[in-house]
Amino acid sequence: MSFDRERMVFMGGGTPLVSVIVPVYKVEKYIHRCVDSILAQTYMNLEIILVDDGSPDCCGEICDEYAAKDGRIRVIHQENRGVSAARNAGLDICTGEFITFVDSDDYLESDMLWQLLRGIGDADLCGSGTIRENCDGSIVAVIKPETRYSLSGLTVLRQHYSGVNGTKGITEVAVWGKLYRRDLLCQNRFKEGLLFEDIHLMPYLLIECNTACYLPYAGYHYVVTPNSITTSMDENHQKRCYEDCFRIWEEHEVLYHQRGLNDLMSEVACARMDKLITHMLRNKVPDGCQGWSRKLLYKTAVRLLTKPIGKARKLRYVAFCLLGKIGYNTLRNGGRCS
Repeated sequence: MSFDRERMVFMGGGTPLVSVIVPVYKVEKYIHRCVDSILAQTYMNLEIILVDDGSPDCCGEICDEYAAKDGRIRVIHQENRGVSAARNAGLDICTGEFITFVDSDDYLESDMLWQLLRGIGDADLCGSGTIRENCDGSIVAVIKPETRYSLSGLTVLRQHYSGVNGTKGITEVAVWGKLYRRDLLCQNRFKEGLLFEDIHLMPYLLIECNTACYLPYAGYHYVVTPNSITTSMDENHQKRCYEDCFRIWEEHEVLYHQRGLNDLMSEVACARMDKLITHMLRNKVPDGCQGWSRKLLYKTAVRLLTKPIGKARKLRYVAFCLLGKIGYNTLRNGGRCS
């Protein structure tokens, strides 16, 4: 879609500044495609913050070369502290009325920011659909709503735990592919030293979000790269992923307790139980995690017995705790050993 200034009706006809924060680390192969896609946006009032997170390759120099060519680009060079610290560094200096995040191995459709700005209206957050693709450019999936959805942040959270968002094509747990009003991020930052920092932060944002809208449009290209957080098969990495998931749920449970959101507290506990059971059934609990996983399983099951989570869930959890993996599978298969 071409850029049409006469149709821009934002804040009395102005063109608000959008801050685009890009954490950069060991992405020589992808960074040009990423930054070029941002520079090619049909909406041009941008502040592009490239955060070189101590990248050991030539990414830092590439960022500086871009800044020398386009005055909209600002570069931060810092010691390697991880993607959370890089995004936080961008948040600390950005000045835009709206903020968006782009991972440096991903890229955007040329009209994505225009579409999000046009679509956000009075909402606090506006989300785009996602084009998932492999490194060779082959499309894995296009995930987007069939229609526009405008929901409260709490509704988005509740639908996340119930699985409804997935059926609607709403991707709510990633921070990329969305446009945020600045106020939403003033008091919230990414937690450093934690994997799945997106999943950790989003409930904090959604609780503060009066309205979140999701567009029937896919403008964010999410590229599946080897040895990323989600694809690496390294045993130590898998163990850390497993442990960090439970750290995140523990902190979310505290958050919901502080806000008096008892139903969401129960949903987090159910998510914890489901992950424990699934990993035990598949023999996927990492080495060194078996003992505390079993203790957490029984502790969580006891707590959930008094919660209004439905009889089917309670029976499933109790059956697994009492019968173990073999007995549970036998029961599930109608008495036949699997």
